[in-house]
Amino acid sequence: MKQSGPRRLKGKWRIVEMSAWAVDHLDLVDPAYVEFDGRGHGELAFGALTATLDCATTPSGVDFDWHGFDEMDEVARE
Repeated sequence: MKQSGPRRLKGKWRIVEMSAWAVDHLDLVDPAYVEFDGRGHGELAFGALTATLDCATTPSGVDFDWHGFDEMDEVARE
């Protein structure tokens, strides 16, 4: 995705809760997090999933596609 407009999001946030997964699953391998580099890319990790992000800011937040691995299986959301 192409970065939209002048707004850019940069930083790393700890994931402490997700409605679809139990709290103890989030930190299964490493502490869960989402990170944005401010240039339209980032990383996501929780449970056994690790993924790279292709991001764009929106008026209400961030939209992103991701691809990576979950328990050594290739996975993606595009």
